[in-house]
Amino acid sequence: MSEQEYRMVPLAYPLVGYLSLNEQECYVSAVMSLKPSQGHVRRLLERLQEMFPSVKIPNPIHPAMVHLAESLGFTRTREYWELANEWIDVWVWEARE
Repeated sequence: MSEQEYRMVPLAYPLVGYLSLNEQECYVSAVMSLKPSQGHVRRLLERLQEMFPSVKIPNPIHPAMVHLAESLGFTRTREYWELANEWIDVWVWEARE
């Protein structure tokens, strides 16, 4: 992921975090709900799946995020992150044509 190719977009209440996006894909770089267990993160991911051909969640920290990604059809892959100079886990959802 090359940082200059993406536009950073902050999230609005009740979510905290930001998205990195361009026309073809959206990275859910960081997201947290200020009102947990109310479905806000799920709705965000479902909406992103409607808007982008590819949605990616790099290095989800919380096991609940991994479970949510799996339930929405994301699959675990590995991607090289140039900024950190290392391989990371990335959960990916690709639209079917």
